[in-house]
Amino acid sequence: MGVQLLKEKLGLFLCLSVLILFDTVASAKTYYVAVNGSDSNPGTFGKPFVTINKGAGLLVAGDTLYIRGGTYNQTVSVENSGTASASITVMGYMGETAIIDGQHTLPTSDWGDLFNVTGNYVTIRELQVKNSNWMGLVLSGQHARAINIKAHLNKENGILVSGDYGRVENCEVWWNCKSNEYGKNERGNWASGLSAARHPQHALLRRNRVWNNWGGRDRNAARAALGGEFPTCTLSVCAGGT
Repeated sequence: MGVQLLKEKLGLFLCLSVLILFDTVASAKTYYVAVNGSDSNPGTFGKPFVTINKGAGLLVAGDTLYIRGGTYNQTVSVENSGTASASITVMGYMGETAIIDGQHTLPTSDWGDLFNVTGNYVTIRELQVKNSNWMGLVLSGQHARAINIKAHLNKENGILVSGDYGRVENCEVWWNCKSNEYGKNERGNWASGLSAARHPQHALLRRNRVWNNWGGRDRNAARAALGGEFPTCTLSVCAGGT
C-alpha cells in the first residue's frame, strides 16, 4: 500500500513538473530590435523596437530578444533573470550581423560596461561588441553565458566574467585594452582581453580564441611594443594574451 501511494505521488509530481515546463515554454515570447525600429512599436518582427534595452526590459524566463543586423550605438543592460530550465536569450538574428558599437564614446562612466548582464540565467550570443570607451561585455549575473561573441577594439576588457557559474564559449576576443595599446598606460590600469575576475566561483572559459590584447602584464605589453604578438588561445582560461 505504501509503495503504491509513493508511486502515485511520484507520478503526480512528474505530471505537474511537465505541465509547469510546458506552460513556461508555451508562454515564452519573442521580441525583435532593428536599427529602423521604434520603441513605440510592439517589438514584433514587422514592427521592432529600436533600442535593445526596451526589449531587454520586457524579457522574462524563456523569452528571446533577436537583434537584427546593423550597428547599434547604445549601452545595453540585461537585468531580468531566467531560470535553470528557461533562460533568457539575447542574440543576433540568424544570417545577419548585429554590432554593439560604443564608438569609443560609450559608456561615459569610468569602468562602465558597453553591454552588461546582471540578470541570472541569461544567454548572450551571435553578436559583436566593439569600440567600448571602457569595458565591452561583462557577465555579472549568475549562470550567465556568452556564446559566439566577437569582442574587439574595446578600450578596456573585451569580455569579463564576474558572476558565479558564468560561461564564455566559442568567442573571439582580440585587440582589446586599447588604453594600453603599444605599451602605453594612459589610464594607469591594466585590463584583460578575456578573464574571470572579481571573485566569481565556478566560471568556465572554453574553446575561445584570444589574441593581440594589450592588457595583462607589463612584460606582455613591452613585448608587443617591440613588435611581438600576444599568443592566440584556443582552449582558454586566458586573460589578455597570457
